[in-house]
Amino acid sequence: MIERRLFTHYDMSVLASVFVVGVVLTFPNYFFFTPFAKGFSLLGLLQFLTIIGWISLIVTPLVMFRSDGVLWSRNRFYTFTVLVSLWTISTLLIKIYNYSNFGLWFAGYLWIYKIFIVFEWLLPAFYIWLATDFLDPDDKPVKRKRPVRVMNVVESKED
Repeated sequence: MIERRLFTHYDMSVLASVFVVGVVLTFPNYFFFTPFAKGFSLLGLLQFLTIIGWISLIVTPLVMFRSDGVLWSRNRFYTFTVLVSLWTISTLLIKIYNYSNFGLWFAGYLWIYKIFIVFEWLLPAFYIWLATDFLDPDDKPVKRKRPVRVMNVVESKED
């Protein structure tokens, strides 16, 4: 018997990516900016990571969920987790940076526009939850022994 699901992981990632693109196009001033307009700084670097993060939130699930039914190694799962969490991590680091420099979190947008709670926190968690279905249960961490260095000692025989 062939099991047929209503939505595959890829189908759900297409719907979620359309949602992300919709949010990005709804708030263009929030997503399209020049992070290094005032020169290179830590804040500029974190803002650059947010740009990479929301692009990654659109593209990564579409690429990695495309091969439905293929089991993932732990390294692939961890790579996926970092890529879909990059937006969340970078915005959290920006909040910490702002709090340490200005004493304010600058997180009021989360309460004004509730859609950002879904976009920033729930969607990456949902993707990671979906990705756990692809984990290979037989992929165990391998303990590798340190390679032993063998020194070639040349003995010379003297007459």
